[in-house]
Amino acid sequence: MKECICGTELPEHARFCPNCGTPVVSEPEELPIAAEIPLMEEMPLEDFMPELPMEPETAEQPEDSGELLTDCGGIPYEEPLPEDAIQPKKRRGVLVPVIVMAVMLVVGTVCFFLLREDPAAIPEETKPSMQESIKETLPLPSSKDDTQRPGDNSNPSLRSDEFVPSSDDCFEITGEGLVFLAERYDGGAVLVIPEQIDGVPVTAIAPEGFINCQGVTTLILPDTLENIGASAFAGCADLRGIWLPDNVRSVGENAFRDCIGLEAVSVPAGTEYIGTDAFTGCAKLLYFFYDGMYEDWLELYNEYVTPFTSVTCQDGDYYHGVQFQ
Repeated sequence: MKECICGTELPEHARFCPNCGTPVVSEPEELPIAAEIPLMEEMPLEDFMPELPMEPETAEQPEDSGELLTDCGGIPYEEPLPEDAIQPKKRRGVLVPVIVMAVMLVVGTVCFFLLREDPAAIPEETKPSMQESIKETLPLPSSKDDTQRPGDNSNPSLRSDEFVPSSDDCFEITGEGLVFLAERYDGGAVLVIPEQIDGVPVTAIAPEGFINCQGVTTLILPDTLENIGASAFAGCADLRGIWLPDNVRSVGENAFRDCIGLEAVSVPAGTEYIGTDAFTGCAKLLYFFYDGMYEDWLELYNEYVTPFTSVTCQDGDYYHGVQFQ
């Protein structure tokens, strides 16, 4: 039986004391002690993970079906390539081409030095004039024909030093020099300027005297010529080669400008002046032949023409200031 704080016995399930009215405080019930839960036994991992297949499962393509199997994502199924079809890329060897190029370079260098003739070993009296050597190399006729008419140099029987001079009607002597009358010229590709016109020696080419002359590939100047005027042969696009006679002393500005077919020019050692831009625009001009020393050539004409233009002098061959060995 429970008692109140005032000593009054409290009836069972009473919430207040019948004597003093004090609320009855019930004692908390004791909870039963939980039973110990036994620990689980350790189980091997294999019991929780199912055995996975070692090889991937592949879908088989139905026979005679025109459709590809697709997975759940709608991506076409592609059969794996056989192992022998997957080949690693082979790297091309570079050693063999390098060796071949090196051998070719060595052989070419040796042949160059063995076959190159030493100019110092040739006696001076046997060295031909550079002007004569150039004339001999030109593909010109070989003998003379008395029936040749003036200005007609198409006969293959002529020699290089026996060309028939062009008709005097094609030229005119003015106060500044010789002028070419292209409308009166009916000759071939070789134009020979006579040494005199109507008894007057040809000593000068007038400025723009032959400007824009077309159809002439070979121009033979007279030995009496001394001066070439400014722009005298400018724009002669078909002119391929020109050698200046030994008596030429001066070449004017732009004398051979824009002669786009010009390949070689021979200049005598006695030339004292070549004007600026005398060979500007000669895109095919590869060779200058100067019958003097290279030092003198630099003082005479030291302008840039093309990346491939070289100068051959009595003391050697030069390419943009560097001597060939």
